[in-house]
Amino acid sequence: MDKILNDYLEKVDKYLKPMKVTDRMDIIKEIESDMAELREHGGLSANEIIDRLGEPKKLAQAYLGETITETKGMSFRKLGAMIVFYSMAGLGGIIILPVTGITSIALILSGILCPLCGLVKLLASFVGYDIPFIGFQLVSFSASPALTLILSIIVGLVFAAIGWGLWLVTKAYIRAVSAGSEKIRGRK
Repeated sequence: MDKILNDYLEKVDKYLKPMKVTDRMDIIKEIESDMAELREHGGLSANEIIDRLGEPKKLAQAYLGETITETKGMSFRKLGAMIVFYSMAGLGGIIILPVTGITSIALILSGILCPLCGLVKLLASFVGYDIPFIGFQLVSFSASPALTLILSIIVGLVFAAIGWGLWLVTKAYIRAVSAGSEKIRGRK
C-alpha cells in the first residue's frame, strides 16, 4: 500500500484511540478494503482515494458516532468515545450534545428518585415520622404522604419521559453528524 494511504490510516487510527483495539483494527481493515476496492475497481490513485474518503478526522468521527449509537450499555470506553466525538463534532457538539446528554441523564435519574422519595415519605409516615423536606406544597396546601407518593410517581414519569426524549435527541444528533461523515465515505 502507498505511503500516502498508510499515513491516512494512521491518522484515522489516532482519532479512534478511545475504541477497543479489536474494533479499531476492524475499522482500519474495512477502510483498507474500501481503499483496495477503489483502486482495483474504480481505478483511482492514492490521492483520489483520500479525496473520496475525506478528512481522517471526519471519517473517524463517523465510526465513533456509529459506535456510540449502535452499542448497548455504558462503559468507560464508550464514555471516552463520546468525549472524543463531542470534541470532533464542532460548535454544535460542544453546546448541543453536552446539554442534551447531561440533562437527559439527570432527568432520567430524577424520574427514578422522585417516586422513591415519595415512597420513603409514605413509609416514614407509617412509623410516625415526618420528613418535611420531601413533599408537595402549594401555598398553604401540603399533600398527605399518600398523595405525595402519587404525585411523585407522576412527576417521576414526566421527568423520565422528558429525559428519554432528550436522550433520543442526543442519539439522533450523533447519527446526523455521523451520516454527514458517511456521505464522505460514499456509503449513503
